[in-house]
Amino acid sequence: MTSTNPADPTGDQWEEEEGGFNHAVDLVKHIRSEFGDYFDICVAGYPKGHPDADSFEADVKHLKEKVSAGADFIITQLFFEADTFFRFVKACTDIGITCPILPGIFPIQGYHSLRQLVKLSKLEVPQEIKDVIEPIKDNDAAIRNYGIELAVSLCRELLASGLVPGLHFYTLNREVATTEVLKRLGLWTEDPRRPLPWALSAHPKRREEDVRPIFWASRPKSYIYRTQEWDEFPNGRWSQSRIYRNGLLGLWWHCLLSGAPGQACALTSGHPSARGNSSSPAFGELKNYYLFYLKSKSPRKELLKMWGEKLASEESVFEVFVHYLSGEPNRNGHKVTCLPWNDEPLAAETSLLKEELLRVNRQGILTINSQPNINGKPSSDPIVGWGPSGGYVFQKAYLEFFTSGETAEALLQVLKKYELRVNYHLVNVKGENITNAPELQPNAVTWGIFPGREIIQPTVVDPVSFMFWKDEAFALWIEQWGKLYEEGSPSRAIIQYIHDNYFLVNLVDNDFPLDSCLWQVVEDTLELLNRPTQNEREAEAP
Repeated sequence: MTSTNPADPTGDQWEEEEGGFNHAVDLVKHIRSEFGDYFDICVAGYPKGHPDADSFEADVKHLKEKVSAGADFIITQLFFEADTFFRFVKACTDIGITCPILPGIFPIQGYHSLRQLVKLSKLEVPQEIKDVIEPIKDNDAAIRNYGIELAVSLCRELLASGLVPGLHFYTLNREVATTEVLKRLGLWTEDPRRPLPWALSAHPKRREEDVRPIFWASRPKSYIYRTQEWDEFPNGRWSQSRIYRNGLLGLWWHCLLSGAPGQACALTSGHPSARGNSSSPAFGELKNYYLFYLKSKSPRKELLKMWGEKLASEESVFEVFVHYLSGEPNRNGHKVTCLPWNDEPLAAETSLLKEELLRVNRQGILTINSQPNINGKPSSDPIVGWGPSGGYVFQKAYLEFFTSGETAEALLQVLKKYELRVNYHLVNVKGENITNAPELQPNAVTWGIFPGREIIQPTVVDPVSFMFWKDEAFALWIEQWGKLYEEGSPSRAIIQYIHDNYFLVNLVDNDFPLDSCLWQVVEDTLELLNRPTQNEREAEAP
């Protein structure tokens, strides 16, 4: 939301200043030349053309110049009819503008505020809106209610089109109407219970989406952007195991009510079956979303304080992960509040694994995603609960991390003992790929059972999408962490080494009713790694 535009002229006429930024394109060029890609830059778009432009076509050409100069996205001036926006987007597309275009929405809140806005922006108000407002111009409540209805209708039409990546509201420092619009659109929630383990997308097109790969758990915006061209969700990529089709749903629910959730859970041991071409997830390429979703919300100066002005070794990187998990300040007194793979606070369920996570991160198992095993917790549980009331939720223990090639080699030896229980997948930046997961077959790692509903399996570990995720996961080392340091510096070289030589690993413990074996797998790996070699033992012998 925004309230005012600081770039508006203070007088009636714009006056050029010698050596100044007389046009937006001049400012965009200056920022890019001085600061590179450090800033995201937004420029204004006028759905009916700038009022001072020679023509609509000329104004769109000027907009293209601003985008070509380095603008990352466009927010439009406000408008009142969806077709106005659609025609504008088509004109932008036809001229070669490909960056995101956000529609500017203004819920009418009063007669006088609308007149003032029209005067400042030279906005054209459709006659049908004038015909409604004029008779009620002295009734602020009536105008506000009409403005809310109008904005809700406009937003629904825009969202249903699939052409908008989001909505931008002009509030003029009055948020009540905008809040009401969001509530009526279903984009505002005050219920703390999660409907699914991950945040639902606001876009109507994705309302039917009920399953996702776990890899993007901490980067949902990236996942949404990379799958925005999918025609449906989950688009046949990952089907759910519909137990009711086998006549077992009633048995499952009976077991739960009889206090035997472990027995009931055994009925879902089968994997989800592929329903469509799972081998072609068609995730968008990294280049299409880098500027929006590969950057941290924290400025470079703050990131350096958290992740180290200088790195001395790989162990310096280990320390950053440890301080992020512990919440304790680093040696320079700064708290680590984010990592490249997670720009948000830690999930509540991470507290259930905190000690184990700290122990393994200190030894070079750099975790970026994890979940504990859960066997029949109520859906109302404040930490792991999700879904409607009266249900039960389940999870397989999951661990995802970066680690060195030496550790990966030892891990593979240890995993031979757990072949029937643990699914694993290891891959490096070159694409060297080692897994025991069935080809093209996802593994449901989160599911829930609720009164009157079929089983929901919203989170999967999928070997195909993991190979797309690994590109992003490795890129974050360089694009977000490595580029904080000067090219050729020791710090950058350390990050580059990790990027080039470490493996990305995921582990799933399929026997969720038992205590997780994943920590023992890691401990056995570290013990094997630290065990003296034959030559070392002979050298130590008297």
